[in-house]
Amino acid sequence: MDKKRILLVDDDPDILFTMSEILKISGFDVTARNNGKAALIAAKNHHFDVMVLDLKMPVMDGVETFAELKKNKDNPCVFFVSAFIPDDLKSALLKQGAADVFEKPLDIGKLLKSLDCYRQVHKKSS
Repeated sequence: MDKKRILLVDDDPDILFTMSEILKISGFDVTARNNGKAALIAAKNHHFDVMVLDLKMPVMDGVETFAELKKNKDNPCVFFVSAFIPDDLKSALLKQGAADVFEKPLDIGKLLKSLDCYRQVHKKSS
């Protein structure tokens, strides 16, 4: 089975570790970064099928990171997570191409279900 590559970006080290481990157990190849700038460097150097971005981070937030990612030809599927997401921001992110937006505390089951749907849809392109 071809593992899908995920870039996980969150400034909370506990969330980053826990989500990384769950995603690895679920069959994904996970790279973790703690801010948007580090995520962009990783994305420049490696292909990622999926990115899970926290909205609120120091250095560069998720919205800025998403805007920069969209400038690249290699556009991954992007999911957002945040403790608070106003409805207008959620709508704007979805209109701009985000796959989904999840609130923290994250229901990891919902995220895994969305990632599994992504994996199934893109299985033929592997």
